[in-house]
Order: sequence, then C-alpha cells, then structure tokens
Amino acid sequence: AIEALKAIEAAKSNGPKHWIKWLNKPQDVDRCLVNMSGFGEPIMGCCFSPDGKFVACGSRDRVVRVFDSHAGSEICSLRGHTHWVVACAFSASNSQLLATGSWDSTVKIWDIETRSLLHTLTGHSRRVSCVAFSHDGKFVLSGSWDCSFIVW
Repeated sequence: AIEALKAIEAAKSNGPKHWIKWLNKPQDVDRCLVNMSGFGEPIMGCCFSPDGKFVACGSRDRVVRVFDSHAGSEICSLRGHTHWVVACAFSASNSQLLATGSWDSTVKIWDIETRSLLHTLTGHSRRVSCVAFSHDGKFVLSGSWDCSFIVW
C-alpha cells in the first residue's frame, strides 16, 4: 500500500498524465458560418439535409424549425408534436422529406416544401429517441425508450 501511495504522489508531482491524445484536433478556429439563435427552449436534435440546403432543429418547445443553411433564415416551423422533439433526419433521396421523433412516442413525416404533416407513425410505447431514413428513402427507422426499434 505504501508503494502505491508513493507512485500516486510521484505521478501528481510530474503533472497530469494525458492518456488519450487527440490526433486530429484542429489547430485553427474557423469563424462561425451561421448562427441560428433565438430559440425559447433548448435544442434537442438537429440535422442537415443531404444536399446541405437546410438545417432542421427540434426543441423542447415541441416545434421543429427548418432553416436555410446558408442564409440562416427560418423557412418554416412545423407544429404537431405534443412533447419535446429530440430527433430529426432528412431523406437522402428527397431533401423535402423530414422525419422527426418526439418524447410523445410518435414519429412524424413532414414535407417541408408544402409545410405539411404527411404521416404520424405510432407504435412505440415510450419516448422516441432517434430517427433515420434508409439510404434509398423508402424506410424510416426509429428507436425508443421502450427498448425497441421499428422499421416503418
């Protein structure tokens, strides 16, 4: 035990040990490209559209906001969830389609061009925590606190 204490004291006197080295750490700080602020509640999930034109953000205010990623201007606000929106994903095959997941246990599919709700997917018994589209856009995957995932 005394040997261990001596080793700890020696380590402390030599300064902290860095066990993990960040090999690809950026050396320069890039300037902020777009700052989309003004949310009344914390943002719980956000995503880029595959073409990079849009950014979607889900919030604790139960609203999904879609922005022009270059200008930072809000394109639309999508309302329909009854609890926090914690996940979002654009379709890779159609950047106008957006899936959102909420703690209201639903997944919603939106058309951001028409600003309309296309489908509400119910099947989880607890909070939805993540959503994703398949690479071809034909399926939506959702994961939940009910310890299941569903392919829609």
